[in-house]
Amino acid sequence: MAKKAKPNPIAEFGAGILEALGRPSQAGMFWTLRRAAASIRPECPDDDLRAALAVKPLKAATVCAFPDDLDAPAVLKADARRLVESNELLKAVMQQLCSPEMPQAPLAVLKSPLTKALQAPFSTYWSKRIKEKSLPDFVSVTSTKIGRKTTLELHDLRFPRREQILSRRLLEAVEAARHEATQYPCRLAVLCRDIGEPETTPGVLTALSVEPCLSRVVTVYEQGDQRILALRTDLDAVSTSAVVLRSLIGALRKPLDQLVPIAKLEKEKSLSPDARNGLANRIAALVSENHMPAGIGALYAGKKLSVFLAEDAVMGPLTQSLQKVRSSESTQPTAQTNQASASTLAADPRPAFAADFEAAFDQLDRQSGLRNYVKLLDLRQALGQYSRLEFDTGLADLRRARRFALESSEGSRVTLTEEERGAGIMEAGNLLTYCSRRK
Repeated sequence: MAKKAKPNPIAEFGAGILEALGRPSQAGMFWTLRRAAASIRPECPDDDLRAALAVKPLKAATVCAFPDDLDAPAVLKADARRLVESNELLKAVMQQLCSPEMPQAPLAVLKSPLTKALQAPFSTYWSKRIKEKSLPDFVSVTSTKIGRKTTLELHDLRFPRREQILSRRLLEAVEAARHEATQYPCRLAVLCRDIGEPETTPGVLTALSVEPCLSRVVTVYEQGDQRILALRTDLDAVSTSAVVLRSLIGALRKPLDQLVPIAKLEKEKSLSPDARNGLANRIAALVSENHMPAGIGALYAGKKLSVFLAEDAVMGPLTQSLQKVRSSESTQPTAQTNQASASTLAADPRPAFAADFEAAFDQLDRQSGLRNYVKLLDLRQALGQYSRLEFDTGLADLRRARRFALESSEGSRVTLTEEERGAGIMEAGNLLTYCSRRK
């Protein structure tokens, strides 16, 4: 007579769990091992459940989404494909890996926490869904470029992407600069400094191409790594601002040809297409109103209106007779009004600013060892009572009077901080960051 097998309570408990896994779960969701066990034995200790998982029949016939996770979705091995292709499994993976700090990941990363048997089919199936653009509503696809390779990643919509966060912070910085009206339109390097992000931070440029910046902020001027931003609603006004015109003229003028026809400005591709449209007419209107931006001059050469940087002109002081001519005559292209327009730019420096600037320069120069080489950043900080516009205008006057000159740090083997770069003045593609007194 055959010997009767001794009952194995752990194996019997596992068989009961297998039977539960084969039944439909509540709300159409997959069973978890813990819930399946509780449906048989409500007060089941974890140790008993783990013991059942270690022996047949439960060990041989089930697959769990995540190794050694009693609360992860679990199915019979015959139903593994249904689990792999479920939104529920994708959501569980996203919830396990994604966070506010890392809201997205490629499939190669997303499959990693899964049980090994599920990894390959999971990757294959969801790659197909990405190509078909048929993803559930809790994820989206984003592309990340690393070197020359572009990788598709799934983004957990519970968390904003990093570039979306940067986009919102950049918009807030642009709006703040506009409200303060001291550095507007804004250089991207200055904005990044204000929000505490280096301009080289990955995602900064991408942030400009996603909402909210996409619809509300425009890159007015872009040349190399220099970008000037403004609100889209201000585009016409900022296109003729001193910041934009100085950058444009500086890029187009030549050492022996410093006049730039306004018609040429409209063709400059470093300027936003919307800003180029009608630019010549807007500049002509400013000239007719005698309302050119600080440091920018305009005159007629023949019948063509041209603009130039005020510091490029070398002129004597404005006389009373020329002041009367300038105030009484229109800006038609006559020799007399051209002379008056040019002479206006040669007015003596504003006395208050000039005196304060010289005093600040002398003090800073003494502190640095009388090298006649002072940082613009230090001068701006010492003259904090003047806005950036007042400072730049006053300094332009002093340069026209040939009392001070500006220099770049090129060749000095000095690495500028973001703050020092932000304090500089861009001319002809060179960032001028140091000031010296002319002798």
